[in-house]
Amino acid sequence: MLALLNRASLTRVCGSLILLGGLIYPWYQLPSLTGSSFGINFLLINLPRLIVAPLILAFLLAIVWGGKKFARLLLWSSLLIPLLFPYFVHTWLPDVNYLTTAYYQQGRQAAAFSENHLPEVQAHWKQNIILEPVSPIRSLANLSLSDSRFFQLSAWDRIVQEGLGYKPSFLAFTLKGWELTMIGIVIALMGFYLGDGIEALIADLKWIVPIAALLLSCLVFSIIGANIVNYHLDTWFAQGQYHHVVETSQRLQTWYPPLKTDEAFLKRLGEAQFYGDEEISPLSYFIKGLEQYRGGNLWQAQIYFQTAWELQPDFIAVRGYLASILINQGVEALHQFPSIRLSPLSNKRRVPYKRSFLDTSESLENSPAYRAAIATEFFEEALTVFPGHLTALNYLMLARAINNQWHESAQLAKEIIDIEQYFHPPHLSLLGQAYLHLTWNDYHNGDLETAWKRYRQTIDPKTWKQPLY
Repeated sequence: MLALLNRASLTRVCGSLILLGGLIYPWYQLPSLTGSSFGINFLLINLPRLIVAPLILAFLLAIVWGGKKFARLLLWSSLLIPLLFPYFVHTWLPDVNYLTTAYYQQGRQAAAFSENHLPEVQAHWKQNIILEPVSPIRSLANLSLSDSRFFQLSAWDRIVQEGLGYKPSFLAFTLKGWELTMIGIVIALMGFYLGDGIEALIADLKWIVPIAALLLSCLVFSIIGANIVNYHLDTWFAQGQYHHVVETSQRLQTWYPPLKTDEAFLKRLGEAQFYGDEEISPLSYFIKGLEQYRGGNLWQAQIYFQTAWELQPDFIAVRGYLASILINQGVEALHQFPSIRLSPLSNKRRVPYKRSFLDTSESLENSPAYRAAIATEFFEEALTVFPGHLTALNYLMLARAINNQWHESAQLAKEIIDIEQYFHPPHLSLLGQAYLHLTWNDYHNGDLETAWKRYRQTIDPKTWKQPLY
């Protein structure tokens, strides 16, 4: 019995326990509203974890039966699955990849806005706050083969991030189950090699290294090959081979799904369908919307994008563009200072500000509260198109505060706090502003004691673990 309690066996036991924890906890998560709003199949996200589970069970049985070599090979096979999990999400779950990239981009923009405009955001009365326009995600396939520098060794970190999926946007939503699985496998392998010696490690690597290298080479060549074909599609399009471009593009989307959200790819495919006299599709309206969007005609672009979304509800890229257009129209509405007719009392002197006086007939229309009320309509509509859009939530929270709607502003702050729980690390500046809006709501309700506790939450992250609502 004492002979079994050696360093190698204890290390294997520790690794096995950590492995079980990795199977219990999920590997990945998105805000809960994405399942119902975007139709995300969470079973597919958990599929790699379900594949690892029987391998780990076989590994535990192999330990009991004394098959050490077989157990080691099972562990090596299990290690490849979590290592390739980012590639699986990035390449074969384009909707999940798009949402994680979108939420990551929105969170960064909202946090940067709070940091760069701290005096205006933190002020109780936000009459002079200047919001910033947003931009949609233009592509998830960012491995452009524009020149030979792509194949230089110093540029291959892009293969790891943009090809294999190890992007900051992916890592922002991983959970400890994914990390524990890899840590547990490595520790269990260390336990085996502590007992069996370096000879066993060398013998196993003779099998593992060629297989892993072959698998990695196949993945890299498939990624590069898809981008090479995508590069040549421009040549075929310029030559007028529109039917060939359409057929190849449709096959290429199946081979490399991230191209389904690439603006240049979709634009070329839509134009090839148009010039090839093919029937009108949702992609045609998407292309028309792009043209209007680039020309600055947001209202007409909204109509085209809305039509494309109605014809194809699972067209997730068009939802990103439509939400961005609605947000930008709200920003314009909040910043618009219409020209006014001078008051008879002004004696035609120069008006000191681009706002109307209280004794003019247009004082209501030109007031910040009126403009904020119009902007809120655009922000609310953007949230119906893209639920949980952090920039829209942040702007809507500020617009509600301008309108002195503190309760509604506090409700939006709670939504931001709930969504930020899915990020790691969360955006501290954005959370601080959200808790500050909760503080103002309690203050206007006359609950000064709770307002003081809320205010502590705006400056002390340690208090976030004990929410007051």
